[in-house]
Amino acid sequence: MRTLLRTAAFALPAIAIAAISAQAQDTTRHEDQEFSEYGFEYMDTDKNGVLSEAEFVAGAATSHGTSEERARELFAEFAGEDGQLTYVEFVTPLSEDAT
Repeated sequence: MRTLLRTAAFALPAIAIAAISAQAQDTTRHEDQEFSEYGFEYMDTDKNGVLSEAEFVAGAATSHGTSEERARELFAEFAGEDGQLTYVEFVTPLSEDAT
């Protein structure tokens, strides 16, 4: 889950994604936070501070090739009852995987 969300958060060329993924095992918490912030900001296309399902699905598909169905499953699992994904909800799966 950690690798999927981190990688899905980046809209970088495939080479950069591969490099980031290869280095992901050695990142510090600070680097993880920077990755997460960048990914969240990239996916938040309307810049309102939360991700809609459409933003998350589009970002996951664009940057990681995640299927629309899988992206919707992930969104449903982690988004709040309000149908939006906050930054805290976005990074929580990453934090849980780190412990």
